[in-house]
Amino acid sequence: MNVPHAPSDTLRFETDRGTWMTVDVSPDGRALLFDMLGDIYTLPIAGGRAKRLTSGMAYDMQARWSPDGKRIAFTTDRGGTENVWVMEADGSRPRPVSREADHTTNSSAWSPDGEWIVTRRRLTDKSSLGTVELWMYSMLGGKGVQITKKEEFGDANEPVFSRDGRYVYFTGRPQRFGYDRNVHSGIWQIRQYDRVTGKTATLTDPAGGAGRPAPSPDGKSLSFIRRIREKTVLMVHDLATGRERMLWDGLSNDNQEGFAWTGVYPNYGWTPESRAIVIYADGGFFRVDALSGRAARIPFTASVEQIVTHAIRFRQHLGGDRVQVRQIAWPSRSPDRKSIVFAALGRIWRYDAAAREARALTPSKLRGSSPAWSPDGRWIAYVTWDDSTGGYVWKMPAGGGKPVRITSAPSEYLNPSWSRDGSKLCYLRGSGGPMREGRDLNDELWLELQWISSAGGEPHAVVMMESAGDAPGVPRPTFDAKGERIWYHEYDSGPVTNPSDTGTLVSIRLDGTDRIEHAKITNAEELIPSPDGRWVAYRMRYDVYVAELPRF
Repeated sequence: MNVPHAPSDTLRFETDRGTWMTVDVSPDGRALLFDMLGDIYTLPIAGGRAKRLTSGMAYDMQARWSPDGKRIAFTTDRGGTENVWVMEADGSRPRPVSREADHTTNSSAWSPDGEWIVTRRRLTDKSSLGTVELWMYSMLGGKGVQITKKEEFGDANEPVFSRDGRYVYFTGRPQRFGYDRNVHSGIWQIRQYDRVTGKTATLTDPAGGAGRPAPSPDGKSLSFIRRIREKTVLMVHDLATGRERMLWDGLSNDNQEGFAWTGVYPNYGWTPESRAIVIYADGGFFRVDALSGRAARIPFTASVEQIVTHAIRFRQHLGGDRVQVRQIAWPSRSPDRKSIVFAALGRIWRYDAAAREARALTPSKLRGSSPAWSPDGRWIAYVTWDDSTGGYVWKMPAGGGKPVRITSAPSEYLNPSWSRDGSKLCYLRGSGGPMREGRDLNDELWLELQWISSAGGEPHAVVMMESAGDAPGVPRPTFDAKGERIWYHEYDSGPVTNPSDTGTLVSIRLDGTDRIEHAKITNAEELIPSPDGRWVAYRMRYDVYVAELPRF
């Protein structure tokens, strides 16, 4: 993983700034260890020119010195999966500590005796977003020892040992990731795990959350970051009294609302005498006095060498009057089975099976979709959309020609369908959300099932239902054989509800009364009854099924 496997170029440049860089202070207080752009560097603590320790295609980060200063633990993907490795202080002899093939491990920290490393292990179960547990790995090998369980903490992050080794401090949130969390109510808090009793205690209070704990070498203080209004600040917690004080408000933005896969803030370190903290902010490193909070930038320059693999590009042949369409939508076969009408490239097309040719029926300037043949094969109903004026339901002669507008009010319309005698059309109409500034076609608040005379006129509302957003399961309503009821599918137990994993085939009278549930199928999408009402076809996880409907 650390060498290029395809044609590549090497990019070289010098820089005195970086982003989201972790930094550690050597046990003797003379040097810094930091990562930048996937490589690890050392730097005199007063600043100057950085020396690169790792290089190549692998992404190396989150480096920490061992307590004796002879080894360096770091996170790397050079083994194929993100794991914790260790190398000598000069960058030689890199070897894995964790050997996870199905989980990623990062954010490592040494035990005080240098015999164990605690890490963050991410795993996926019921959600692709995953969850996180803390594990310890022996430097002698083994599969690791679990500290936290996903059932107790939805996410555990940024672990570090106390100076006596009894406790593991970490950043934890009881819930798994959620897009609607309020950082000012406290998403993350600093926790203390007792390795003797197995108990976990919370050390910080909710306001502004807390993350990236770092115990001072004298064991008296625990620093961490917190959000105060719009700023991320450096705090100090007195381990004896529990008192907290703000040390410096010059930090860069934290990642408390995000996934925090590499922590809510980059790692930082105390100086050995516990008098200062060296931390990343504003593209560089700052030495912050632990008493006064005065911060001084540590200047540095670093030589960067990045291998850039050539992008895979396929030659494209553009131009000409023909194009091969890779995806079509709403295919509908004519009653005489000789033609297929479909939507592609924003237009309605008719394909002649005998001639094996397709021709456009609608102009290129107006987006057309959802075509449907009339029962007599003379007309094609369809819908249009224009970003400026909205859309309508139309019908046009099956061979093409001048279209007839059926609906009068502009909106987003979907999936028109004819009654068996051709006198009526049913369809879905949107709430008007896409016609508001900054919205797109997925931003409907709700959908309304309507029907209208195929000659035009006033529409008739039947029932409202929840919008599917960008999900594929938008209902495709159809009339029953007599034209007295409309079939459609919905999710959960009602038409206006939050979607669930159960698809329900429903029919309803044209006036919105006498709703009947005909079938409930788990994980089913797009349920469509057969014309005689005896069968239902549906999709389930990219496969199509047919099931017999019970008779009433």
